[in-house]
Amino acid sequence: MIRLLLLIVLTAASASGEPIVLTLRSTARVMPGQDVRIGDVAVIKGPTPEQIADAIVIDAEHIEARIRRRWLSVSAIEVMEAAGLGRAEMLLRGSTCSVRVLKPASEAVGADGRSGTLAQGGHAAGPVVLDHVKDRLCQEFGVDAADLRVRFEERYAETLHASTLGCLVEVHPTGRSREMPISVTLYRDESIVLSETVRMEVEIRRSVAVVDRLIERRAMIGPDQYHFEDRWVPATESPATESQIEGATARTTLKPGKVIRMQDVESPIVVRRGDLVAVRVISGSIVARITARALADGRDGERVQFEPINGTSRFYATMNGPGRAVLTTTLDRSKER
Repeated sequence: MIRLLLLIVLTAASASGEPIVLTLRSTARVMPGQDVRIGDVAVIKGPTPEQIADAIVIDAEHIEARIRRRWLSVSAIEVMEAAGLGRAEMLLRGSTCSVRVLKPASEAVGADGRSGTLAQGGHAAGPVVLDHVKDRLCQEFGVDAADLRVRFEERYAETLHASTLGCLVEVHPTGRSREMPISVTLYRDESIVLSETVRMEVEIRRSVAVVDRLIERRAMIGPDQYHFEDRWVPATESPATESQIEGATARTTLKPGKVIRMQDVESPIVVRRGDLVAVRVISGSIVARITARALADGRDGERVQFEPINGTSRFYATMNGPGRAVLTTTLDRSKER
């Protein structure tokens, strides 16, 4: 029935000479159990857009299989197929729309409560700029809404609480700093109704390693010197993972209570100057093994200069654990001719 209505709409559009224009939104939101329709993911211009807006792009029973961290992606091709429009019958702008599947109301209250400053103040009815900003940041950092919180100055409140009903919303983080700059643009029809850059502190709840006992500079970090716990940390901070800490040495002195960051640790020295190392030389599908002497100290993953024990030319190879290194070469086939 919907397909028949769309054919009638297209015929009317062709007769009137008015094009049907679909502009994909950058992001959209749907409630759990709700179909994703064209009207959810696109702004429609042309005669009688209501029938096109009701066309289903993804039915509710197939949404769950496509969700990744409460997001799913809708392509322009899917929208075109749902509308039953040929390329000659319409103008389609945009390539994809990222759709956020909202939590049920009972869960959403708890998430808003964790948002601190941003959940306070009067909001317009329906979605507001802040909702789109938070959705975009969740995408940017690959986290759920419950694990993200932001703070901003009062001067940005009016912009962030502005309604986005009937608007195409464009949100772009334009830098990485403690106060992250975020560009926000709202389009209605062919007009820009809002264009501003706001700054906000973004924090993410992560599982981080926290120092229990003083770790001296250059000392190897032991498993009894730290523990993991959930903490809110700035989005720009890079906490070290367990695999990065295991067997590493401290680049600087780490005091109790400090979160261990990637820049606080470094791989241990796995070779000393004068050590003999097994070097695997890879050339295409051929692997040869030679024994060479290290000419400098080196850490795991570092390039170190070696001298073969038979006294031939020196070369550089990458350390790949204690006593091992790898050298990849390109065989020059022209010399074989």
